[in-house]
Amino acid sequence: MGTAASVRGVIEGFYGTYYTSPERDDLIRFAGEQGFNAYFYGPKQDRYHRALWRERYPASTIGQFARTVAQAKEIGVDFWYVISPTSIAYSSDDDFRCLTAKLYGFYELGVRHFGVFLDDIRHEFEHPIDREHFGTYASAHVHLCNRLYAWLGDLQEPCQLAMCPTDYHGVAPFSEYIQELGLGLHEGIQVFYTGPEICSRTISLEDVQAFATVARRKPIVWDNYPVNDLAMRSDLHLGPILGRDARLAESVAGYAANAMNEAEASKIPLLTVADYLRDPADYDPRTALDRALRWMVGETGALHFKRIAENASRSCLADEEAPYLDHLVERALCDIQAGGGGELPAVAELRRYLGDLDEAAHYVKNVCQHYALRRDVLPWIELLEFWSAAGQRALDVIRCVDAGEPYRVPLFRLREATQEIQKHSKRICGQSLLAIVEHANRLVDAAWQPQI
Repeated sequence: MGTAASVRGVIEGFYGTYYTSPERDDLIRFAGEQGFNAYFYGPKQDRYHRALWRERYPASTIGQFARTVAQAKEIGVDFWYVISPTSIAYSSDDDFRCLTAKLYGFYELGVRHFGVFLDDIRHEFEHPIDREHFGTYASAHVHLCNRLYAWLGDLQEPCQLAMCPTDYHGVAPFSEYIQELGLGLHEGIQVFYTGPEICSRTISLEDVQAFATVARRKPIVWDNYPVNDLAMRSDLHLGPILGRDARLAESVAGYAANAMNEAEASKIPLLTVADYLRDPADYDPRTALDRALRWMVGETGALHFKRIAENASRSCLADEEAPYLDHLVERALCDIQAGGGGELPAVAELRRYLGDLDEAAHYVKNVCQHYALRRDVLPWIELLEFWSAAGQRALDVIRCVDAGEPYRVPLFRLREATQEIQKHSKRICGQSLLAIVEHANRLVDAAWQPQI
């Protein structure tokens, strides 16, 4: 991103099970090695970060944070402790003392970068005193952040403060909330922006410039990719970062990518983010993904993981789950319906590809020695096996029916695989193979009909 983007970060800011301390420490080491210089800690399910923000962390957890902060400092990564005081009374001195006491505990650990996440909360006051004290919700957030910024400024060593507003995405002219926030916030407070959407397909120079104009400061882009929480928990985001303007550095204070719940698997797309940040003008997503996969699992493993990644393409960046598989299925169905069953070239090509997917699944389960990555992707690998089996057995059934041969065994295995797919909680390969499965079932139904 060049010198204009001083913050290059990874965010642990998702819903769901957050990282263990060893996972976090490892990801911070990785981040430092790859040119990131910031790690934002703010997982929504950490009760002491959000639901129980007034309460102190247990001593054992504070000990873990102390080691993490020390390690981050040693490798040149700024550890940002972020708090999300969702139930705060903005006009309460007692609540403000709770907030500063919590942050001071991290200051004593060596943290000099702090954040306040005010995202994913309602535009209304929980406490009657706030309704009397503040004219708008934005004015309460301005008051809180400015007061906190002043408190940090009185500490012995200089600190930085960033905030995520309640309206953290959108396009011009933006909301009255953002306009008031921009007018009132101290100029030294950083502000996050996720782009036009919560999870943005594209983020352009014009998007960030428009937000910067209203917010009256260059934002830190909070990129909600590769995150896969909430409605995206079925998805595995291994593809490269796409749709990010090469000129963003001109109008941003920083860029931070929100990681997946799976810490080790997150490294694959984060490596492509690192490539983009290093040289956005010459960034090539395919080259970046190939490099990331080789870095993670070597040349042989990269071939198998590329098959997995190309069947897990669905995200905010793309609608299609498995575009190449979709293409193969479409061609195979055309050949099948034209006659000739499994003997035609397009059908053979689909069968070979399904065999490749099965080999990729076998590699991950039984050969790959990157055990942390194996653990992260295993649920999707199991589903990939079922899809490969269903597709191959459906082609077997079609061939047998066409040749007048017995099809009981492949049909039984097809239905076994289909049942496993239907009850699986993850998503991979899209739905295109269902067309082959349904065609096989229709042929079987027709074969059972009595002759008239």
